[in-house]
Amino acid sequence: MAKTRVIFIGSQNLGGLLDDGETMKNHMLSNAIEKHVDIVTRIDVRNRPKRYYYLLKLLLNLLFFRDSKIVMSSSPMVADSLLKVMKMLKWIGNNIYYWVIGGTFGKLIQEGKVEKTKYLDLHKIIVEGVSMKAQLEEAGFQNSMVLPNMKTIDYLPVLKEKNKKPIKFVFLSRVMPQKGVNYIIDAAHSLVESGINDFIVDIYGRIDPSYETELHSKIKEDKNVEYKGFLMLNEKNGYDTLASYDVMLFPTYWHGEGFPGIIIDAFVAGLPVIASNWNLNTSLIKDNSNGVIIPVHDVSALAEAMKNVISGKTNINLMSKNAQKEAMRYDVNNVITNDLLRDLEIIN
Repeated sequence: MAKTRVIFIGSQNLGGLLDDGETMKNHMLSNAIEKHVDIVTRIDVRNRPKRYYYLLKLLLNLLFFRDSKIVMSSSPMVADSLLKVMKMLKWIGNNIYYWVIGGTFGKLIQEGKVEKTKYLDLHKIIVEGVSMKAQLEEAGFQNSMVLPNMKTIDYLPVLKEKNKKPIKFVFLSRVMPQKGVNYIIDAAHSLVESGINDFIVDIYGRIDPSYETELHSKIKEDKNVEYKGFLMLNEKNGYDTLASYDVMLFPTYWHGEGFPGIIIDAFVAGLPVIASNWNLNTSLIKDNSNGVIIPVHDVSALAEAMKNVISGKTNINLMSKNAQKEAMRYDVNNVITNDLLRDLEIIN
């Protein structure tokens, strides 16, 4: 019997830190697929020092293993370039699967900024939300399906009582204005100015280089807000640290936001999430059940939601239980199964 081969192409930072959502998702997704197929060949589009090695590796695999299934898990820009290469090598679309990263692909198709003819014949386009599937169907696509973002969940921290002062808020994502970091700092300043001091905000994540000076300037003399560096969630102690907080803040307006894996991480740790009504945030967060949804670009609403947590008006202990219960829906082992891969015709 012929071996089942998958060529997995995406940002994986092999040998380096899993320091952003796309890289963490691709690492987890390729590992999950590997449990069900014979051979997974990884092509890392992020590893710039080895980019020519991976390009050669990709070309050789495309030339000599033409029965392989191709899984592209990337932004539309990267996928576009990859499909050009495959077209040159006369690869047929029914062996190609596009696992969409981010929340912009459907809109780019509708606006004509991505050439849709390249994608119409792909075997399957896998998106994270029903809204993007609807956008694609309106544009004439019949090959899309919805799968949520997912996480490897093999550990659930013990929930802690969340009514002790100071209330501990946390932000964990790429640190840049578009993720709402300035709004968090401004909301914290607003609370302090109104006489509310019994809270802290800790910020974790890779700082966008263009934002580093501004961030440190804004929090330089701030007693309530602190940048804490990286928090790695590939070990239990990372989740234990996350679980020591009370609520996650995520007032994002980043154009590339899809189905944020960091919200699943928060749920695993039993953290309710105060998040903006942006892209697919409401696909995960049920308002006043496992989090609070606020309007986009609204610092006052963010400050009010934080104030309600601090005062006890918001029942974060109940939300915490609901959040951790919801997390298991997104366990990769409950999403990437033999049945799913057979339905996709990745395996027989």
